[in-house]
Amino acid sequence: MGRTIVHHNHKKRDLFKPERLLNSLVTCALANRWPEGKASDTMTHVVRDVEKWLEKRALVTSKDIRRVAAKSLERFDKDLAESYAMGDKII
Repeated sequence: MGRTIVHHNHKKRDLFKPERLLNSLVTCALANRWPEGKASDTMTHVVRDVEKWLEKRALVTSKDIRRVAAKSLERFDKDLAESYAMGDKII
């Protein structure tokens, strides 16, 4: 995979870090009462999907990554996908 730059709120830029995405996904899954092993295994698949999507992109936003990860999560759990897509928004 190339070096993908991620924009955060149009202020900060850094390289995409798959482990950071994995941690975020697993944290969300655990908060939604998923068993730890299932959360880790499933979210590893989601991270791979995001990495595939990133292969042709050099510059993305953190919102893009969240959107693509949520779309991939829909295969496993639509409620969790919606929860992850909402992020820190209060509903």
